[in-house]
Amino acid sequence: LLLSPAYIQAFNPSDSRTRDWGSYAIRRAARILPAYWLAFAAVLIVGALAATPDGVGNLRKVLIHLFVGQALFLEQYQAFSQTWSLTTEVTFYLLVPVISWWILRSSRRSTHVLRSGLRALGVVTVLGLMAQAAALAISESGHATAAAALGTSALRHAAWFAAGAAVALLVQAERFGKLTSNNVSARGCQWLLGQRRSTLLLLGLAVFAVAGTSLAGPRDLSSPTLAEAVVKELLYALFALLMLLVAVRPIRAGSALDGFASSGLNQWIGNTSYGVFLWHLLA
Repeated sequence: LLLSPAYIQAFNPSDSRTRDWGSYAIRRAARILPAYWLAFAAVLIVGALAATPDGVGNLRKVLIHLFVGQALFLEQYQAFSQTWSLTTEVTFYLLVPVISWWILRSSRRSTHVLRSGLRALGVVTVLGLMAQAAALAISESGHATAAAALGTSALRHAAWFAAGAAVALLVQAERFGKLTSNNVSARGCQWLLGQRRSTLLLLGLAVFAVAGTSLAGPRDLSSPTLAEAVVKELLYALFALLMLLVAVRPIRAGSALDGFASSGLNQWIGNTSYGVFLWHLLA
């Protein structure tokens, strides 16, 4: 819920807290870079000592990876190729201040913050789907490099980021009592947030099952049609939205789920998952 501070002020203009973007940048860097640099050092050491396809690479390639720019410059090490998604993530982190400014500016010009926010996120989703289609069209025209750069960008996956932003919007709207009005958008959001966790999980599994059918294109790395690519991107965004709604549902104190959520095992899974992501290809 990175955008929550902007949504808080959008729904509660009297909140005068200022956002400390310096601390925000330090926290985001601390979350990503130390573990990333350690894993990258291991990739370079193995590249120097073993006969890997990439070796250590030239200085340009090393510097690009040090600053997490591999998806922008289409550089990769075979044992570190999965980290292209971190470029996309860091791009989003850099855009958060701009997006927050946009949210606040839009909310001050509208009496219906929820409706205008959902409309804006709908536009972002459409732009992301258009970028998805554009990446495929550029690839089919023979411009593979440009298509790959667009294909791994935050723009192409804007629909996914919009899903997360939509959850932040709904959570803050509920928090400040903005879902009690009788308009269609408020009633729809209230209904969605009121669904049981099991219902949301089942809906998510159903969406994921559809994403595994021919509607979303080939199951391997073969090129999909334009329609299949857009359908898959939209289905993945919907799946992410449902899973996030599951995650923000309140957990009843003393329940079995509450016990697992506060358990050492669950904390270990959370602390370890990023490490698995960084090291699994090299391992």
